[in-house]
Amino acid sequence: MVVVASALLLAVAASADPAGPPAGWPNRGRLGMEVQSMTDALREFFEAPADRGVLVVRVVAERPAAQAGIQVGDVLTTAGGEAISEPLDLIAAVARVPAGEKLSLEVVRKGKTETIAVAPDGDPVAFTRPDESARGAGDFHDEMRRSLHEGTREILRRLEGIERRLEEIEQKRGGAPREERS
Repeated sequence: MVVVASALLLAVAASADPAGPPAGWPNRGRLGMEVQSMTDALREFFEAPADRGVLVVRVVAERPAAQAGIQVGDVLTTAGGEAISEPLDLIAAVARVPAGEKLSLEVVRKGKTETIAVAPDGDPVAFTRPDESARGAGDFHDEMRRSLHEGTREILRRLEGIERRLEEIEQKRGGAPREERS
């Protein structure tokens, strides 16, 4: 069941409407692109720094990243002056950008470095704790991981409920329980 829940989480993330978050989801800042972590071989191939960078693998047309000139194959190495080593670093940087302001991205394209400014869609993350001014990227990562774990638990809870209802329906119809089918 954990595999199913993980697959659901990935499917929801991959199929999310590029125009904005699904109904009921927070309206956090978005650039309209997907990035992935990089291996040493990818860093070498894209002539990126050995110690940081994420690879742009998708750019959604007419969204902030595309409008700013970000392209598939670009390597993002810093955001707002902070190094990016994994996708969550970029998410944290985008989430902190005040509404209407731009985020400065250092981009490696074909071995050359340039700076591109992009204004995320949506609102910055509003931390509800009183110590929000002292929060850094590490705290944001912890907050995101906690939210993911809570979301995973909720998905698992809902899947269990669906399984119970399916078993009840199957029993009413006189069919064999799903575990007994081959």
